[in-house]
Amino acid sequence: MTPALASLCAEFNIAAVPTAKRREPGETCAVGTLERILATRGSDHMRDVLMTLMETTNHKRELTAPVLYAISDILAAHPSWFCGSRWFEAIDGIDIGAIRDRARTMRPVPPRHAIAAMLLERLQQHFEPEPQQDLFGEKA
Repeated sequence: MTPALASLCAEFNIAAVPTAKRREPGETCAVGTLERILATRGSDHMRDVLMTLMETTNHKRELTAPVLYAISDILAAHPSWFCGSRWFEAIDGIDIGAIRDRARTMRPVPPRHAIAAMLLERLQQHFEPEPQQDLFGEKA
């Protein structure tokens, strides 16, 4: 684990555990995923992803690769949604564990994408639609 990731995990009291161990709340075996998100999108984005799971109700068990990627994808696509308590209230109203379980049955769709789609569907009702732009940057 890189020092940057170790610092972020310490900030949120997240422990890295071996894949063979049954995870408890606040534990993850998805260190590789965390490292990739951190390297690709930076520490501020990684902090937002971790905060989304660790500072909401009943999501501390969801530190899995597909869930981490799905939340990261949504935050990257809709950065304006991460705005104060509104984001956290919306996430609190979603049973991410049930979504993760359902995504496992949706083959051939990768769980990361199925989770992101189901989360996006539930989150969109809490946020104003963002203006769509065409390929030339003009509003459609």
